[in-house]
Amino acid sequence: SVAAEIARLEPERIIVAGGPGAVSAAVVTALRGLVDDPAKVVRLGGANRYETSRLLIDDAFGTAATAFVATGRNFPDALAAGAAAAAVGGPVILVNGLASLADGDTRALIDELEVETLYVAGGVGVVSAALAADLATIPGAVERLGGADRYETSLEINRAVFSTATTAYLATGTGFADALAGAALAGTQSAPLYTVRRTCIPDDVHTHFRTIEVDALTLLGGTGVLTAAVANRARC
Repeated sequence: SVAAEIARLEPERIIVAGGPGAVSAAVVTALRGLVDDPAKVVRLGGANRYETSRLLIDDAFGTAATAFVATGRNFPDALAAGAAAAAVGGPVILVNGLASLADGDTRALIDELEVETLYVAGGVGVVSAALAADLATIPGAVERLGGADRYETSLEINRAVFSTATTAYLATGTGFADALAGAALAGTQSAPLYTVRRTCIPDDVHTHFRTIEVDALTLLGGTGVLTAAVANRARC
């Protein structure tokens, strides 16, 4: 099904995100068989997830006035930031959230992007206070967007970025796949993506729907990840 979709899209370029430990050489070979020029398939993979993150950003962005930083040790906050970052034309930079200092390559990337506003996605439990303080020494404004849990963090991110939106996307906050796939779609529509519980939508998220005038919801994934109760806008 993926091969058929790539054939339908007729991409000018295919980017493989991650090294061979994440996406095998066999997959890359198969992708090269789907295009007229194998050079159109490019792997961007570093020694670890943080280097891969930087390589992808270097490839996609010249400058970015706004960027997000999220821990690479877990997925929820980076996923919540994905659609919001796309809406403002900025990247999500993965960092080791438990570190006390930003590494030199990350600092250099933020400087090269000429970031004016840097959002830290998540509370101090995922991106340490020391790391956030160190990031604040880089020229530009730094603001933390973090709640008591992954769902509140998702809401805080969307509150910071979206003042209006007709459509919103919902994805489970306990798995990465649907939000990861859906963030690109939401980003193209400048729409927010909220991570929510399997059986209900938090009350504060309902309030935000009204505030920004959302009138349509798209649920990402089947009923095994978001039940019919979510489709019926059950509250929690």
